[in-house]
Amino acid sequence: MRSLLHVVMLLWASVAYASEKQLQTSALLSCQQSTEFSAQKFDITFYPSNRSAQVDVEFTSAIDGNFTVDLVVYAFGINIFTTSISGCDISDTICPISPGRFDVSTNLTLPEKYTKEIPGIAYTFPDIDAWVIAKAYYVGTDGKKNGSSIACLEAQISNGKTVKHSYVSWITFGIIIFGVLVSGAAALWGHVSTASHIIANSVSLFAYFQTTATIGMMAVEKCPPIAAAWCQNFMWTMGIISVEFMQTILTWYVRSTGGTPTVILANKDEISTAVYKRSLDDPGQFGLSLSDFVNLGQTVLDPETNKIERLIKRVAADSNSTTTNERDSGLLGKTLIVQGIKRVAYLGNIELTNFFLTGATFFIFIGIAITFIALSLKGIIELLVRTGAINNERFAEFRANHISNTKGVLFRYFVVGFTQLSLLCLWEFYSRDSVATVVDACVLFAVVLISLSLGATKVLAYGRKSKQMFDNPSSILFGNPEVLNRWGFLYVQYSLTSYYFLIPYLIFNFARSATIGLGQSNGKAQAIVFLVIEVIYCIVICCTRPFMDKKSNAVNISISVFSIVNAIFFLFFSRIFGSKVDAAASIMGLIYFVMNAIVSLAFLILIIFDCIWVIIHPRPDTRYQPVNDDRNLYLPPSMDQKDDTELADLGAAARDGYHMSYLHYDPSSSDLDSFRHAQSIEDRSGSDYISGTAANNFQNYREMQSQDMMNNRHGPEDKLL
Repeated sequence: MRSLLHVVMLLWASVAYASEKQLQTSALLSCQQSTEFSAQKFDITFYPSNRSAQVDVEFTSAIDGNFTVDLVVYAFGINIFTTSISGCDISDTICPISPGRFDVSTNLTLPEKYTKEIPGIAYTFPDIDAWVIAKAYYVGTDGKKNGSSIACLEAQISNGKTVKHSYVSWITFGIIIFGVLVSGAAALWGHVSTASHIIANSVSLFAYFQTTATIGMMAVEKCPPIAAAWCQNFMWTMGIISVEFMQTILTWYVRSTGGTPTVILANKDEISTAVYKRSLDDPGQFGLSLSDFVNLGQTVLDPETNKIERLIKRVAADSNSTTTNERDSGLLGKTLIVQGIKRVAYLGNIELTNFFLTGATFFIFIGIAITFIALSLKGIIELLVRTGAINNERFAEFRANHISNTKGVLFRYFVVGFTQLSLLCLWEFYSRDSVATVVDACVLFAVVLISLSLGATKVLAYGRKSKQMFDNPSSILFGNPEVLNRWGFLYVQYSLTSYYFLIPYLIFNFARSATIGLGQSNGKAQAIVFLVIEVIYCIVICCTRPFMDKKSNAVNISISVFSIVNAIFFLFFSRIFGSKVDAAASIMGLIYFVMNAIVSLAFLILIIFDCIWVIIHPRPDTRYQPVNDDRNLYLPPSMDQKDDTELADLGAAARDGYHMSYLHYDPSSSDLDSFRHAQSIEDRSGSDYISGTAANNFQNYREMQSQDMMNNRHGPEDKLL
């Protein structure tokens, strides 16, 4: 049986990587239903420097007699190497071979005539999508093959190099956090327009990374290694971060609450694991020759070809040697195939039963951290004021509204984390790791869903009431500081005509999460539904343009279009068009990586540039055009505007005897006397950027303000202060 080992060694002959060049495999699958060879453990590493191969395998063979092996190597779905090897050419001890169970741990030296066929790029290209098909045949005394194949083996090849790197995750995380912090600082210093644009772009970029991670959880049959690895870089957006001590605690929690933790990672050296699945008996179906590849498009579109393929399709692997059940009692003697969320957990070094708890724990931890930071910032500022380090009027608005601001930030966090939490909770309802984890999922999901439902309902109610009373939603949504500080995080990124868009946004995100969390049993249906959802969402935002300005709409529409393209890629990965397109799917995996790397880099540079502009420019708001609606009438003036209107403010104080900051409205009252308008808004009412409709609305408010002041004047005349 050493022949088959030598054979499958050559398999690596098509890919590579590592500090020391190498090719390796850790799983062997059967590619035909009736086979006389099965492997329980299969770890082989080939080193080209000395042509040696470290072999650690356990297998059972029913082959009795002389045999030969046809070896076919594929890279990105294209046949790049074909040869035949006789058992007698390898060793006299297996010429002929006898049936039995074999446990082999040894080093082999491969013939140079085979190893020299391996291209150098095989050892350096990251996440190369390459595999080997080995078919064994009995041979007669004349050396010719007798009958059909007696065994068919397939092994995925890896060179150790990958595009999955922790520094990619840390860099993307750091830039987004940097954007959030700069946005917060800009808001504290009064640069409202700059702050709103930076936070909107940062959240949009985070949503794009989160969608990338979500798509990577699809249970497609064959996800190219480079696509799967790239998606792993953004699993932090879903809270899927492996911390060793935390995994130990979570495993204990699952076990102590009546669950049965999986032990895949704990027995990684003993369990053969594959992250892909093949589906046809004919090895020619696994890849294409170069000439076949040219005609691939015609094959995909030919319904008769697909009809024939459906007729010959079979179960991916022998049920006696492979399983998709991570709790299979005979797992140590089988090859475990992991797909979708299981693949993500395995590649992320997280036990599957800890998947939900890992994401949920980070969600709760970050929520607590946000609350602590917000309260600590308030305490620090108050301490600086009391010690005289800063002026008593500095950050006055933040200090006065810190409770509402903190609640608002938490609401924004719930919106950003809704996709993560809904997907994880729905997956937990599906997997049911233990009674306690299901209860945890119910409680956590209910808290976030009820909170967001309450917030969306409040925003909708305030907007409708404002439209009924003043023919526009901005009067209350932007005129009332309490409403703006507490609920503004739910609608300020949208235009006034689409202030309600949070509701469809949450619905679309829930639909995405449900598709991934509940559709793991059918990757094809999952891919179709996800693509339909993405297309509908893109059409909606293209038609409504719900975001606050042209730039924000352009960014979000672009992200939606890229998400559709990604969904199309994964539709091919699901093999909905049959395995004949495996070659195309492999090439598409490369395109997927390159496209997403470029798009991610472009958006990251955009965030960095915006943040640097805020830091180096004394008046960063001048870079942004005012939003084309009348929200600017009610927002407090920025630092730039304050400099320009200081004399006007002094004059207003002299005339009226007092100075208000902006419109205040008590939402519990419909009495128009509850409205008070700031003179600073009056000074801005004549600005060029205010539309005619907005000016008319503002004039109505000013008339109500004048009537209100006449009714409430305490002295016969204003006093000059």
